Amino acid sequence: MDSGKLKRLDSIVKLLVFVALIAAVVIGITGVWIGGDINRWQMLHLTRSTRYYPMLTIAVLLIPVLVVLLPVKIWLKRRIGA
Repeated sequence: MDSGKLKRLDSIVKLLVFVALIAAVVIGITGVWIGGDINRWQMLHLTRSTRYYPMLTIAVLLIPVLVVLLPVKIWLKRRIGA
């Protein structure tokens, strides 16, 4: 691949990180879809109280996405630099 395509892919990965962050924040704060299940799980098993922490929900949603995108980002950076 040429450098232009790799830079475009790199910018797409950056965009995906921000989209994942925004989606995780919305889901974590509003408790819609899977966010409500994660909130109930943390109330029952982690905190054992009636409170839930939206930041923990956001982290649970965001970390797997970042773990997948990080190797892609590293690979792209190495290919662009080579």
